[in-house]
Amino acid sequence: MKIIVAGSTGFVATEVIRQALSIPAITSIVALGRRTIAVPQNTAPGADASKLNYVVCDDFENYSESVKKELSGADACIWLIAVTPSKVKTMPSARKICLDYTVKGIETIAQLPRSSAGKPLRFIYTSGAKAQRDQSQKPWILGDYCLLRGETESRVLDFAKNSNGLVEACVAKPGIIDAPGRTGLMMRRTGLMMRALGSVGRAIIGLPILDVSEIAATLLQQAVNGIEQETLLTDDLVRIGQTALVTENIGQWYNVDRNRKEATGIQRECGVFGRRAHSRPSAHKQFSRASSINVNMRPFWLLTSLAAILGPAACTDTVPFTYNRTDFLLHGTPYQMIGGQMDPQRIPSEYWRDRLSMARAMGLNTIFTYIFWNDLEPSPGVWDFTGQNDIKKYFQIAQEEGLNVILRPGPYVCGEREWGGFPAWLSEVPGMAVRTNNKPFLDASKVYLEHLAEEVAPLQVTNGGPILMVQVENEYGSFGNDHIYVAAMRDMLKAQYEVPLYTNDGGGESYLAGGQIHGVLAETDGDPKTGFEARDKYVTDPTSLGPQLDGEYYVTWIDTWGSNSTHNTNDGNAEALKKIQEDVAWVLTNKSSISIYMFHGGTNMGFQNAGLWIDNALAAVTSSYDYGAPLDESGRPTEAYYAIRETIIAHLGGNSTVPDIPVKTPLIEVPTFQLKPSVALFDVLPKPAIQKNPTHMEALGQSYGFIMYRHEVKTALKGSLKPGDVPRDRVLVYVNGERVGVIDRIYMVPATVTLDLKKGDVLELLVENMGRIDYGPALVEHRKGVVGNVTIGDNVLLDWKTYPLALEQPPAPQAKYRGPAPSSTSTPIFYSGSFDVETIGDTFLELPGWVKGIVWVNGVNLGRYWIIGPQQSLYLPGCYLKNKGNEITVLALEPLADATSAVGISKRIWGNNPDPDAP
Repeated sequence: MKIIVAGSTGFVATEVIRQALSIPAITSIVALGRRTIAVPQNTAPGADASKLNYVVCDDFENYSESVKKELSGADACIWLIAVTPSKVKTMPSARKICLDYTVKGIETIAQLPRSSAGKPLRFIYTSGAKAQRDQSQKPWILGDYCLLRGETESRVLDFAKNSNGLVEACVAKPGIIDAPGRTGLMMRRTGLMMRALGSVGRAIIGLPILDVSEIAATLLQQAVNGIEQETLLTDDLVRIGQTALVTENIGQWYNVDRNRKEATGIQRECGVFGRRAHSRPSAHKQFSRASSINVNMRPFWLLTSLAAILGPAACTDTVPFTYNRTDFLLHGTPYQMIGGQMDPQRIPSEYWRDRLSMARAMGLNTIFTYIFWNDLEPSPGVWDFTGQNDIKKYFQIAQEEGLNVILRPGPYVCGEREWGGFPAWLSEVPGMAVRTNNKPFLDASKVYLEHLAEEVAPLQVTNGGPILMVQVENEYGSFGNDHIYVAAMRDMLKAQYEVPLYTNDGGGESYLAGGQIHGVLAETDGDPKTGFEARDKYVTDPTSLGPQLDGEYYVTWIDTWGSNSTHNTNDGNAEALKKIQEDVAWVLTNKSSISIYMFHGGTNMGFQNAGLWIDNALAAVTSSYDYGAPLDESGRPTEAYYAIRETIIAHLGGNSTVPDIPVKTPLIEVPTFQLKPSVALFDVLPKPAIQKNPTHMEALGQSYGFIMYRHEVKTALKGSLKPGDVPRDRVLVYVNGERVGVIDRIYMVPATVTLDLKKGDVLELLVENMGRIDYGPALVEHRKGVVGNVTIGDNVLLDWKTYPLALEQPPAPQAKYRGPAPSSTSTPIFYSGSFDVETIGDTFLELPGWVKGIVWVNGVNLGRYWIIGPQQSLYLPGCYLKNKGNEITVLALEPLADATSAVGISKRIWGNNPDPDAP
């Protein structure tokens, strides 16, 4: 592209030209002035001086044809012609230079042909911070001059608005423009009043300071990439300029030699930036929506932090955590994240400190943390930040244990959590569409993020807390490419946090293209070598480049229910452990950062596990989220823990401050104890909803658990049962109180249940929500229960009683059981019992011979059990136990006469069994 720099002899114009010479997207620069200029000094080695063309204009009110010819083909004009207050002899002469020249310039250039046919001319006018457009408001200092500059601004903007698309315009309104070696000169030029006031006086009257390199970079950003906003104030100029500086030129401009520590500019500029930092948030907080970066502009042209501009050691006392192209910087020192994922809402709050101390003892310095919205706002407007939801307390403990924190708030988090962390009630909000530019979703997300920020934003590193960065969304490139949506997510977080923002996506072209966000650091997950190479190859926006971070290095993978789905672990696998060590060592040796996923998985207690959609079938995640992690579900170190710890300590060498591994309390065993039938599920049903057609559980205000549909047959029917459009998810079918079949979505082709019903028969469908999808396109299909018509053959069944069964708590035990005898065809039964322990501690609860159901101990829902495996026992934390009278309730969905006992074991066993209900 071709640009015009009008007023080319000034020091701002000189810096604009100096930077423009190094921008590949700019192929021609017209330096328009009353005299020729020399090529600016200290240009970058790769600067191309041949594209600079000097054009002398003797009359800025009447452009000669030769001058017009030289200006033809320009795509943008940066207008820097004006007269400073100290040079004003008379207001008419000032008006001629400031206003008349500018108006004639925009009128003339707008009519000339452009190299980009059909595109508007970008006209960037540089005014001043005190210019006043409202002609009725005269400033008390230099009032007439300020009104003149304000009138010029209005004339430029009005011309563009009335140009029928010929011109796009913006106005830059800087305060005092400073540069190394120019302070004395600038003070001489600001006139007697400004000399008397000095720098303190300039601050008092409200003239902020910015560096010439910042405003030059901002003006070029608007010229090359498009007008970002109509008016650019000093904070905007600093924000955009700090992002858009040419790194190859910076060292030359400031004459930085870190080895000799020459201070020809950098130390004094630190003072300037230091003063400014107290009056406005950090550059990351300031970053706002910008137009997309021209892909022809090389990644070296734009960077995202002040540290990248001034060098890693410069001015970082005012930016506690930032980054440059190669390093994260914590208080000015390169910081390598040796991290691991651990989510507080999967761990009893009583165990947070124990788990975090184990992280530190493995050598970690950073904890990555998902936040689950569905736990914090279980129903609209009802918030819970207590117990396992006390995120603030968790972060405070992390800091006390010597760990920093990376916040991953979503609102979508994946993480094998029910519906990716979304609350189920979202689905009933009119017009709702998740993870897209959808007003209902954005509105709900904003409320959630604001409530979370009220709790944790005070714990940012900028306030002395542990939070270093905040992730925007999560692996969005695996789902879509709605950049308006992700920009909205970015802006919501920017409004709440000052620390840097980042994205995390898979290491592939489409993932990174969809996931990257302008002004947000792009990172990858998975295999580090693949991800790091992909990030630098496919991230096209230079404002998204920085140090490399593998945000999720997978030690193993997810466990899902299934007879053929084995537990994932590296214990006993020397080859796998060696590969983990090699990968971690490679990342650390290359001065990159890493997060082990998971460091400690914890438990999907209750009904909080997700479902995955794989090969056209539901893969329901187990209640255990052990993940084969270095720290197992019970908080005990595995072989992977010791292997990774060894690698980290070797990397740190003599600088290792890794503490000793805390001594762990042994798990306990609970002798076998008996449970007895207490009450049949169908005998304690709530009041039903009477419906013509059955409806899904969310429509009844229910999120999790079960829902039962009852229909009395009016006429004889025969044929295959279809419980709505598809099974959602596991349907137990009963006729007159006896189970006649199971339709389960975990199978690609679920079982067929054929019925032969007569008038008066009672058909009951008990539908279990096995976990909403948390990943991929199937995420949008979230309703549970029955969706659509229930049919037998071609007959639609009408008139239903619907019973929501959230089962937040089990029913109270009854003294005498009055339900059906346990058998392979009976309805579900609640069993109850109690047990004592001599020593309180963790254990694994095993139910030998039981088929499927739910377990509560002392009112806590431990999760699901299912004979098919691979999970064969439920983790029972000792913090939920007492010495005497521990109450246990078990819901047996498929009760058997000989399944009546439970036992607590100290060494869990994984395994699989055939599914008795397989099709």
